[in-house]
Amino acid sequence: MVNSFKMSKESGEEYISSPITDEMGAQEECNTIIAPLMNKYDSLVTSIDKMLDEIVLSVTSEYCIYRVPQKIRKLNEEAYNPRVVSIGPFHHGDERFRSMEVFKKRYFKKVVRRDGGIHLKNYIEFLKYCEASIRQCYSEIIEMDSDEFMTMMLVDGAAKGN
Repeated sequence: MVNSFKMSKESGEEYISSPITDEMGAQEECNTIIAPLMNKYDSLVTSIDKMLDEIVLSVTSEYCIYRVPQKIRKLNEEAYNPRVVSIGPFHHGDERFRSMEVFKKRYFKKVVRRDGGIHLKNYIEFLKYCEASIRQCYSEIIEMDSDEFMTMMLVDGAAKGN
């Protein structure tokens, strides 16, 4: 037996059979019923495909880090601003968090020094290898050169881990 999905219309009922067939070989029946209905929606499919093709994705990665939109920030500015420490590029270099940079660097030093088998060079090589992917996680272009970005990621990553 062919499974079917029912579509109702004012003038009666139409059935769209699924491509699941029985031992009797009902695939041909299925195709006969589905084909005219599928052709009926070709222009809609084409229209939606065109609409999707015109959309430019800002980020190609699965995960994304966004800046909170200004309209939302204005509702409660303090809720979206870091208070003690800045992690990541959005508030990097902000004078309000300058004193915490010393503490983040201390945490980073502890991480690098405690991992006896892993040298700083290995951390840097790994991050350089991943840099493009890391940058794609952000919804906007990060205006930092590679060395500054890598340093920030290492220092901030160690601070976040402690």
